[in-house]
Amino acid sequence: MLTENWKKSSRSGNQGGACVEARAHSGVAQVRDTKLGESSPILEASAADWTALLAAATRLDGVQDQRPPRHRGPFGFQPALHPRPRTGSVPYSQTCSR
Repeated sequence: MLTENWKKSSRSGNQGGACVEARAHSGVAQVRDTKLGESSPILEASAADWTALLAAATRLDGVQDQRPPRHRGPFGFQPALHPRPRTGSVPYSQTCSR
C-alpha cells in the first residue's frame, strides 16, 4: 500500500545507490531514484498498472536469469562488438587489399 510520503523499497539493500522510492500522489503511483532525490525524474503509473507491476515482480521473485553468462574482458568490462578506431588510426576499409 502506497502513502503520500516517499517510501524506499525494502528490496533495495545496501548496494550503493541501487534504490527506488515510491508513493501514491493524486491518484497515481509515483517512482523515483533514491540517489537523485528531489532532482530525480518521477515515473507515474495508474493504480491498475502499479498493481499489475507488483504482481509480475512477485511472480518473478526468485526466478533466476536463464541466459548464459556473458564473457567479460580482462578488466571486467563487456567487450565492444564494434570497437571504435583510435584517433589517427586508418579505417579498416583502407587496410584491405582489393
